[in-house]
Amino acid sequence: MRSASPQIPLCRYPKGRHGMTSKTSGEQRTKGRPSLEEAAEIDRAIREAALRELFEKGEAASLNAVAQAAGLSRKTVYARYSSKSELFIAAVREMLAGVGSMTVDTSGSLEQRIVSYARTAAQLLDKPHARAFQRALSLNPDMIGELHQELIAASKTIFFEPIAAILLEAQQDGEIQPGIDCARVAKLIMDSTIFSKQSLLPGGERLTDRDEDAKLIAQVICRGIVCT
Repeated sequence: MRSASPQIPLCRYPKGRHGMTSKTSGEQRTKGRPSLEEAAEIDRAIREAALRELFEKGEAASLNAVAQAAGLSRKTVYARYSSKSELFIAAVREMLAGVGSMTVDTSGSLEQRIVSYARTAAQLLDKPHARAFQRALSLNPDMIGELHQELIAASKTIFFEPIAAILLEAQQDGEIQPGIDCARVAKLIMDSTIFSKQSLLPGGERLTDRDEDAKLIAQVICRGIVCT
């Protein structure tokens, strides 16, 4: 029997300008070294503000802007991070560590499940926070080098694991030929889906239709691996 994909939420782009709560604000708390709870709240506020500033402003983001968005003094931010590069890398690394597998509809035939996967992945890549993240990386190439392993691990969790699970379960149920390497097929589907999402004309117009791409990917794959 096929089981539903795990309901693990994807990390989300921090929305709004939460800043510090009055309980832990540098102006409201008592003077002296902050408690462990207050320190954790300060760090959380800084990292969330850093992600918002990075995604919204890219290269123009600054530590001063992060401090303002977090509701903290510049001194507090600079005491923890000596440069914006250090802060942004730390914030993105934490974000990537918290990603989860995307949820895919596992009902229907194998071909329908692959179509569902491809559509879901393309829709996820089209979300504002995902596009903002891709734009931020393109404007900060050094970040890609620093976070190379984390980016690979996050991509595996979000995009590879769901389709690999679908294929392995199908093989166990006798839908896929026994000799097929499901991991390699899963990577092929993942790469084809992501490349299809990036197929745009210079003006932003799609080269191909997303739903048609999803169907084509599923049809091509299934004709080579499904038991007859």
